[in-house]
Amino acid sequence: MDFPGLWKHFTIPASALRESTFEEGLGFDGASMRGWQTINESDMVVMPVPETAFLDPFAKDKTLVMICNIQDPLTREDYTRDPRNVARKATNYMKASGICDAAYFGPKIEFFVFDDIRFNQNENSGYYFIESSEGAWNTGR
Repeated sequence: MDFPGLWKHFTIPASALRESTFEEGLGFDGASMRGWQTINESDMVVMPVPETAFLDPFAKDKTLVMICNIQDPLTREDYTRDPRNVARKATNYMKASGICDAAYFGPKIEFFVFDDIRFNQNENSGYYFIESSEGAWNTGR
């Protein structure tokens, strides 16, 4: 997952998944993830977590899905910008400091209700107007 919260994935053929994959991981380009690595330091490793495996119920072809942890390829330390690592560190801190016994993380689902939307785009101008009775600009009406 990247910083804006978009789920990221890549696919490998079943024949490429070996026992060594769970020890060595698979390399990928960290520069392709927004906010992760610069192009000159882009090598990263994904380490599959077998306990997360499930069959994708929506895939046309039989597809096994596994969530992975991200590691630095040289030090093999967990990557500091991996959201799973951040959540793991936060949970460990809260447990160690006695704040809680467990932490639960999930997506924030939100939506907006608009009363009216107008827009136009042409060769030399463009605009959009959004009207919502809940908008801050309507305070005091």
